[in-house]
Amino acid sequence: MGQSDQEFILIATIAFADACTLPALTPECPFYRLTNDGTPMCEEQCQSVLRGLGYEGRPERSVQLGGLVLHGRARPGTVVRGSDDYDAAQIFMEDRVRPLSERRLAAILMDATALMQNPFFSGNLYEDLALIEQELERRGAASVEFLSYALVEAGASRIISLLLLDRLNTLGSLGETALQLPEGSATVNLDEWKDCLAHIAPKNTIDVHGLEKENPADQLMRSLAVTLAHDDVCRAALGPAFRNRVMNWLARLHRADLRGFVETPAPTVPLFLAESQEWSIPEDARWIIDRFTKTDLGSWDDKSLMLEWGAVQGNPPPLNGRVWRERVLSAEELSVAFMQRSQVMARPSRRQGLEASEYVGVARDKLLAEEYGAACEIFEGLSVLRGADGEVHNNWAFCMLPHDPQRALEILENSILFPMDDRNLRTANRAFFLHMLGRNEEAMLVLKRVSDVDAGNDILAWVHETCDAQLTLRANWTSLDYVKWLSSHLGSDLPS
Repeated sequence: MGQSDQEFILIATIAFADACTLPALTPECPFYRLTNDGTPMCEEQCQSVLRGLGYEGRPERSVQLGGLVLHGRARPGTVVRGSDDYDAAQIFMEDRVRPLSERRLAAILMDATALMQNPFFSGNLYEDLALIEQELERRGAASVEFLSYALVEAGASRIISLLLLDRLNTLGSLGETALQLPEGSATVNLDEWKDCLAHIAPKNTIDVHGLEKENPADQLMRSLAVTLAHDDVCRAALGPAFRNRVMNWLARLHRADLRGFVETPAPTVPLFLAESQEWSIPEDARWIIDRFTKTDLGSWDDKSLMLEWGAVQGNPPPLNGRVWRERVLSAEELSVAFMQRSQVMARPSRRQGLEASEYVGVARDKLLAEEYGAACEIFEGLSVLRGADGEVHNNWAFCMLPHDPQRALEILENSILFPMDDRNLRTANRAFFLHMLGRNEEAMLVLKRVSDVDAGNDILAWVHETCDAQLTLRANWTSLDYVKWLSSHLGSDLPS
């Protein structure tokens, strides 16, 4: 057998092994067999065959990404089942009619979260999720861990959806289209959850009624938009202070007992308020969820892309190899995704009707009432939707300053590359934040970077007479007024 023949057999064997994925595997493989319950399996003998053919792993290669060169091991982007034909939504639709043991991971994950999130589901949710967990345990114990985080986030969405539906019905914003849960559907004890929400949301004082007469459909949509944007209860339900507490509570329930988790009982109000306002998900879990349920790499978390690049280099994946190969990604695809991500963050974001300026008035009222947490939540929530918007992060940091100057500076500095119409304002704010932390010489150096300051539009600014004095909110200033005051104020505080 010649060298070319041996090389052909090696390449074919690698492609054959890459294409062999759960749940169906490859029936044509001589090592393929069925267990007593009819489940396909093998012991990955193909890997031993490859080693016997002299295969030492994928060759090293380099990929240029802008000014960076990424080094790693090449992995085929297309095999018998490759990245070119991966579509999570299509997999979900195709596999729904198959027995659970024959479904691919994307379909199982998406089905589980859809069941948990659906407030109108009328089946036996506990039994369905228990069967899904058993199937994932059969494919690898780690599968159940990442599933739990996906279910917790879906469960929180379900509770919040029901609370919003109840609130909109109460306000009459849905008019004659008011929705009701069908009899026998999976229910949530809304009264207990409403008690928890009431301790997060301030008293609602906004009147959303009295809309002008117009087309009923248009009136309904405008009513919903007004309510969701301005009703304090709706905004609190969608905000991180409430949602993150819900998810932390549901995570505790899931760790304790699946049946109790499915019933989603609300904690007592003191117990709910004791839950953390921060929600975090292990990087591997977020990566797995992104990888198998999000077809578009552009919608992945940044860390998920970095972990995927490590896997392409040869780092061991967090799941069984055969499950992992249900989706194959190449270094080229990831390089393009990285490049597109950097371009999106570098260019001004397109306007989407969620301008930071639209929320300044509400936030100002919160600041004047010394409700600093409520003001921060407005722009923190907006940052989720407009993550590369400099105005959003500048305003979030501004609201954070009286409560936590160090955190305010971190928010501002983390967004330094994001586009912003008035970059001088952000620079001046950074100088003042440094001053608040006692770093006056750094503050003066930063302020010297301000140049060509126009009078511009009116802004809000924090001022104080001395470092020990309480901050005062100053309105009807321009950026030029602010920079002049700040330069004089900082100069007086520098050591002579």
